[in-house]
Amino acid sequence: MKWALILGMLAAAASAQTVQVYSEFARLSESGAVIATAEPREILSPAIPRNAFSTFQVAIEAPPGTKYSVFVGQNPVNAVKATLYRPNGEKLEPVGLPYEGVSSQVFWLDIWVDANAPVRRVKVEPQVFINDDWVSYPMEVRVSDLVMPDRPASSAGIAIPLEMANAFLCGGKARPIAGRTPVGAELQFRNAQQDLALLAQSSQKQREEAKKLIGGCGPRRADPELYLRLRDLFFSPVWQKMR
Repeated sequence: MKWALILGMLAAAASAQTVQVYSEFARLSESGAVIATAEPREILSPAIPRNAFSTFQVAIEAPPGTKYSVFVGQNPVNAVKATLYRPNGEKLEPVGLPYEGVSSQVFWLDIWVDANAPVRRVKVEPQVFINDDWVSYPMEVRVSDLVMPDRPASSAGIAIPLEMANAFLCGGKARPIAGRTPVGAELQFRNAQQDLALLAQSSQKQREEAKKLIGGCGPRRADPELYLRLRDLFFSPVWQKMR
């Protein structure tokens, strides 16, 4: 009985050391628990565009007070530019790698791909060295043939991406976020500007399909990952056929 208890405690400790990757729109607590989106999208082999940023959240679960080192492995090496951020109040600040962390935390992983980068699969794996062991998340990004247009200079204020797309496709103006700015909103706003630059060059058929996927021009749905349907469209063969 005693040994069973000890083994159970060891198993629980091991299972508490995890690394998970979520989309930029999943709503997480400071310790990485999912708050919104009942079943967040699984991020294992996401398609990403060139001449653009792609952003993910990395949730590291560790026992309170446990120290660890965070790395971002790449294969091929330096195939993309990866920047890791950690929350500091309502802002994100970049951290050097490896980063020495403690207890459960959520980081933001920003990936930049050059316009002339080759179309290929690239391993971009968040890795944690903890308790003399390695825990990693096996993510392999698919660098696509999609090259995003240069985005315009950032406008004043920060708006919710879904409202930005809705305003562009339906006419109107996206309202700036009122009150407390959610952590990561600046990166989401920047990434949405990339998407709007592509929509600005799209055909009417493409815009109509995009409008349909985000729920039309009616009231916005509560699912924070609904916006990802728009990016799915950009990478689909259907997108090019509708030009």
